[in-house]
Amino acid sequence: MNATYAPPRLSLRFVPVWRRNFLVWRKLAVPSVLFNLADPTIYMLGLGYGLGAFLPEVDGVPYIAFLAAGTICFSTMNTATFEGMYSAFSRMHVQRTWDAITNAPLALDDVVLAELVWAATKSCLSGLAILIVVLLAVWIEGCSAQAKRDRYADYMAEIAAVGNASARLGQDVNTLLLSPGLNAEDLDAKLGGYIQTAETQVGRAQDLDAPGPMEGPNEGAVEALEYRVSGLRGLRRAFQATADETDASAAGEQLVAQTRRLLASDIIWADSFQARAEAIAQEEGIEGLEAPASVFVTTDELGTASSLAAIWQRIQGASEGGTPTGLHGTGIASVRALPSGQLLSTTTETTIIVTNNLAFEVGVEGTGESQEVRIQVTLTIPSQPQPIVRKSIIPILDPGETKTVTLTVGDLVPFSEQVSLRVDVDPVPGETNTSNNTYEYPVIFSLTP
Repeated sequence: MNATYAPPRLSLRFVPVWRRNFLVWRKLAVPSVLFNLADPTIYMLGLGYGLGAFLPEVDGVPYIAFLAAGTICFSTMNTATFEGMYSAFSRMHVQRTWDAITNAPLALDDVVLAELVWAATKSCLSGLAILIVVLLAVWIEGCSAQAKRDRYADYMAEIAAVGNASARLGQDVNTLLLSPGLNAEDLDAKLGGYIQTAETQVGRAQDLDAPGPMEGPNEGAVEALEYRVSGLRGLRRAFQATADETDASAAGEQLVAQTRRLLASDIIWADSFQARAEAIAQEEGIEGLEAPASVFVTTDELGTASSLAAIWQRIQGASEGGTPTGLHGTGIASVRALPSGQLLSTTTETTIIVTNNLAFEVGVEGTGESQEVRIQVTLTIPSQPQPIVRKSIIPILDPGETKTVTLTVGDLVPFSEQVSLRVDVDPVPGETNTSNNTYEYPVIFSLTP
């Protein structure tokens, strides 16, 4: 009874049997490996790229990588199982190879051990071959993904160059319309040049080689640029048509109808290009790629008929020559320290708690009867070795209107001593009363209340 249940007697005599199986397999190694690779390859192609197109990730892992791990495990287990069951049984019963081997000085334990080791060896060889195929597939996928990202990034850089150039053109148009002393002749000539520039930008956008899914957003960008061309042409025609107009309100209505096209172009760019492009980039699995913005109209006043009527009046007045007529003027309405909101006084010392984002909000009021443009505001704080100077420009200011500018200073200010903070508003052409254009405010900067 003890002999029946004796443990296996293992020895290195299994090595010749393992070597015999290896030499036999080596004659058929190529078709054997190809057979073992067939199913995994079909799974990788059919499921990895087919189903993977609809299921990009599983718990944050790319689907092809998720599938590759399971394919390797499945294939190695399948190879070992097939070899240990069918092939070993064939050698034992059909070919009766085991009978021949056991005629040599080998025990059955050596033959069984050799079969187990050979099954494990063949499984490793099969798994290694499949691993090479999987790594090749993942590498190709990675190269393809990187090439795809590079193409999208190149396109975004090219369209960004067009969008930024268009935005700079918008700033030039805004600056032109708000320039003091601008006359109708100069305006017409410069608008003609801006129209040609805008048309060139449309052509550049149309010539871009957008990736397939980005063709729709690119058409949106082109449409936005075309609206800008249309708006500039209409603005030029409106100024020409209103040259002999006497009703400023009627002229303002004609002008605002054209500037609305420019405003619409910003909306079209944001909705039809920027938002759609970013959504498509997300759908395509391209992370961290932002679609560029392009804002053409940077001044709210260009969207109202009353402001444009005042601009038209100023241009008409400059075209007729002479000095500015009517009452012109600006004045300092208020100065507040931010973020505390303290109102500064010219007669009472103010203690200001210094923070990293210390700034001053200057309110400027239009004290005349005419619209004023490009009003420069200057803030000066005495300091060593050089005074702290901050400047800002108010693009446009209507009569009786108060607008604010924020001048950021930070924490690099003189502490624990009284200084005179000075605010200057440059006089506008035709301004005679400048007594309210400059004020000094006694202040002390402190780190603690």
